Amino acid sequence: MAVEGPFAPHLQDFRDHLTFERGSSPLTVKAYLADLALWSRAFEAQGITAPDDLKAEHIRRVLAAESGHAPATQQRRLAALRTFLDYLMEKGVVEASVAAAVPSPKSR
Repeated sequence: MAVEGPFAPHLQDFRDHLTFERGSSPLTVKAYLADLALWSRAFEAQGITAPDDLKAEHIRRVLAAESGHAPATQQRRLAALRTFLDYLMEKGVVEASVAAAVPSPKSR
């Protein structure tokens, strides 16, 4: 899967982290990467060029634009983003995981 946007340079390492360090199943890895591709495109459309440019407001905008999706879908996508940003924080790419400041969408 070719991904463009601010996350692209980090996704292969993250895939390896999920697969080899966390022992995630192939389906989990595939789902996380698909969700992160969506986030990356949405952030690129907002002018974000690197993960450390990301702010909580950018995440909220994407969630608001996807308000028609089921809350479970939004929660899963946000969980993938949080995991990825936590990974980038561990690697020193970002100083903080701004996704932690965004509450999960409520179930209907």
